[in-house]
Parts: sequence; structure tokens; C-alpha cells
Amino acid sequence: MICTYATEHYLFHYLDKSTASKDIVSIAEKQERCFEEICRYLSVNYPNRISYWLYESAEVIGTAFFGGGATNGLTIYYEEGEEIGKTITLSGKAEDSFAIEPYSIHAVYNEEVKCIGFHEDTHMISAQWNCPPSVFLNEGLAMFMDKVWWGIDNKEWCRKFKKEGTMIPTDKVLCLECNQFVEIPSEKSYPVAGAWTRYVLETYGLEKYKEFFCSINFKDYESCKDYKASSVKILGCTLHQIHEDFLKWLEVK
Repeated sequence: MICTYATEHYLFHYLDKSTASKDIVSIAEKQERCFEEICRYLSVNYPNRISYWLYESAEVIGTAFFGGGATNGLTIYYEEGEEIGKTITLSGKAEDSFAIEPYSIHAVYNEEVKCIGFHEDTHMISAQWNCPPSVFLNEGLAMFMDKVWWGIDNKEWCRKFKKEGTMIPTDKVLCLECNQFVEIPSEKSYPVAGAWTRYVLETYGLEKYKEFFCSINFKDYESCKDYKASSVKILGCTLHQIHEDFLKWLEVK
């Protein structure tokens, strides 16, 4: 049976007697704190109540949205789309079916995986700015708000990659299309994107970063390679030079 718990900015949906049902009050309190921090940092007045669906299995989400596989979390941050209105199930059973809603987050919450916090909510709220075609930019902002990957600071991961000689070239990865970006292991791409975003925000400031983030959107972009021109125009620096400066920044404690 699907249960619902309402707060000021969320409607949480979860299965009765699930792990989420035991923790729903603390989950709700945490997400409200995250919501307020994201809106305050991004200077966004988010207008919609977010529908938050908590699953016990990554496989159930993967099957519901992609016809297979496993997914820990995803965000529906738009009002119209082919997924909206599609009937899926929270448990894998027909009796727990529901229709996908606009402005909804779908996340795993069980004893081992608790996909809550800043990440998916940042995707939802930052869409008030723009929905950039660069997955690196999109995930970078969410990872910046997360601050860590597997409990370790994003910047520390990047120092490790640099020392090992396995650092990905951010100037190239930022310009990858979605199908290319997902080929990079997430344990490498996500913390690098988060640390790079922190570097750009600290170096150029929120307004310049926002202008760059919003410079291209899905409605009118031709290629993610267009970010090369946006970087020079808005940040006054090539993506390659920003990458080189980012590598130097990693050495600063």
C-alpha cells in the first residue's frame, strides 16, 4: 500500500512497512532543510510542491523508467513529456501502481541505499534557471551541493585522480553529449564535475557561473561544443585554460 506524507514543499510517497515508512519524519525534515539551502544559494523562489517517490529497489525504478537496469534516483523537472501520465509501480506489484507526475523525484531508500539529500532536489530547483544539455554541468551543480561522493570530498577525489594520472579532461567532458558522458564511470565523472563546479563558482562567482549555465538550453542548442564559445564570451577564458587552472587549484588546501 502506498502512503503519503505532506510537508510545506513536498509530498512524500512510500510503501507501508518499508524502510522509508520508519524514517519518513527524518527524511522529510532533511529534505526541507536541503530545499531551503538550495533555494537560498541559487536565489530561486521555487513555485511547485515536489512529489517525492521512495522505492526500496533500484531495479524497480530502472524497470519503470527504462525497461530494465538499475537506477538509484532520477528527477522529472518538467511539466510535459512522454513519461508524464505513464503508469508505473512503486513496488513492482500492480496494486502499488501510480501515474508519473510532473515535478517528481524518484529515489531508492532502503537499509543500504538512501538516495536523499541535495542531489535530485538540486536538479529540480536549478531547472528554474535552465536545463543545460551538458550532463557535466547539470550533474556538477548537484554534486557541488552534495559536496561529497561516497563520503569523501569531491576535491579529494580529484586530487587522487590527478596523482594517479587518471583525471578526466573537464574541457572535453563538459562538451560531451549525454550518450557519450554516461560511458564515463560515474565514480570518476561525478566528483570531478562537482569539484570543477566549486572551482568555477569560487573563481568567477555565482552570477557568471549562472550566465554560463544558462547560455545554452535544449530548445535552441546545436551542439554541446558550443560551450567553448560561451566560456570565452562569459568567463573570459577557454575551457582548456579553466581546466589547467582547475588542476592548479586542486593543490591548494
